Amino acid sequence: INTKMLNPNYPIMVTPGASKDSFPNTDPFSFNSATYFLPMCSLLGVAIASVFLGQLSDRVGRKKVLMILSVVSTAGSVVKFFCKNAFWGFCMSQVAFGFFLGNLPVGMAYIGDIYTSKKEKEKEL
Repeated sequence: INTKMLNPNYPIMVTPGASKDSFPNTDPFSFNSATYFLPMCSLLGVAIASVFLGQLSDRVGRKKVLMILSVVSTAGSVVKFFCKNAFWGFCMSQVAFGFFLGNLPVGMAYIGDIYTSKKEKEKEL
């Protein structure tokens, strides 16, 4: 939700001087590149997290992994607020927030562990 709410604001954020919430600069990116780079940062977090989350959740437990990633995403959202005037800081907080989005396969596996029959799974989803 956090990422989707900010999407319409990215063009304003990457235009220096357009608003008080705009980044002072987006070097080395131009307007178009910076506009697409911001959401790509969260997807980079998703890609990194997806590589190892499945195996980690098998070893440690799905519930623990989901809880830890919820804390990481919350921290990423808080850091995003404090980095709203720094382009690269905002991008790094987008990556941290992306780790939460990467736990979708873990959540689906968790539902599969809890509900054993197909009918239960369909009913609860």
